Amino acid sequence: MPARTVEALRANGYDAVDVRELQMAAASDPVIFDYAQTEDRVVISRDLGFAGLASGNPSHHGVVLLRFAGLRSDAVIQGLLAALGSVRAG
Repeated sequence: MPARTVEALRANGYDAVDVRELQMAAASDPVIFDYAQTEDRVVISRDLGFAGLASGNPSHHGVVLLRFAGLRSDAVIQGLLAALGSVRAG
């Protein structure tokens, strides 16, 4: 995800953390997924590997997979915020 994503999420009222802040940028997907579960967090990623982890763990707290090919960072962030806003409103 673009580095500015966490800042945009926080500015819109979400309690967000970035794996880079946690010194976990080089951690494997299973380690990140497990961390998110112990902290009751949703994983937001562009990495399809999290889909397999989520399907193998039906009690997870959520995974949002974004597949925006060729979009600039601002468009990715705005798309994420729009999607989250529609879920929040629903």
